[in-house]
Amino acid sequence: MRIYLDMCCLQRPMDDQTHLRIHIESEAILGLLAWCEAGGAELLNSVALNYEVDHNPHPARKAFVQETLLKSKQTIQASDSVEQRARIYCNNGIKVFDALHLACAVEAQAK
Repeated sequence: MRIYLDMCCLQRPMDDQTHLRIHIESEAILGLLAWCEAGGAELLNSVALNYEVDHNPHPARKAFVQETLLKSKQTIQASDSVEQRARIYCNNGIKVFDALHLACAVEAQAK
């Protein structure tokens, strides 16, 4: 199984853990990442994630995501099919980076 997590998911463990919902979501993300490290699933990376992490102005968040993405097994590259799919998603009201993340995940047949 391949798993694609967008930047919001990857950074969730760095958010304020005093809120119960955020804490539960963080634990779920950390559990998925541990499962990937144990070989139960394959963590995916993408050009969209790399772009976002490169432009992250928060050093601790940036370092956490960079370290996490080093464990990914595959990086989804920009391609005509990814760009075309992302345009379709944008035309249907999805924000640009969300559309690009979704297009990358679909391209890699992620779950």
